Amino acid sequence: FFYCVNGDQVIFEKKLEDHAIQAAERLVAESQTSIIAYDGDLLLTTDLTSTVVELHEIWGEPLAKEIPSIAGHPPGVHKILVCDNDLEKLAQVRPKLESLAKEYDCVVTQAVPTMLELLPSGCSKALGVQKLCEVLGIDPETQLLAVGD
Repeated sequence: FFYCVNGDQVIFEKKLEDHAIQAAERLVAESQTSIIAYDGDLLLTTDLTSTVVELHEIWGEPLAKEIPSIAGHPPGVHKILVCDNDLEKLAQVRPKLESLAKEYDCVVTQAVPTMLELLPSGCSKALGVQKLCEVLGIDPETQLLAVGD
């Protein structure tokens, strides 16, 4: 993920730049899609739509807290989901989100058909595991087994 915690110590994290968040919020408003931002275990949204609630009810994520704007939220966010159950609409939004990502040094991924993820460039689960292994003194080649996504 984008941050690793060892007890109360944050080992590594990378957050989206505020300019990227502002641009994503504009895109969401223009496309009438839903936005969910992750700040650790805290989820934020600007509109508690049925799509946002589904993330909690179906996927088991914490229910997002509705706030006026994600941009400027202290201390920032690790990733943004742009969501919609209309797959054709989301397919039209994706090239715009990818253009935004290129402009603001981010990447777009999609693990679920109804959700596009905007992440800071260079962040991955593999990097998070690598950073955690470094802190814990674990040799990932000989002492680590990973299962799952």
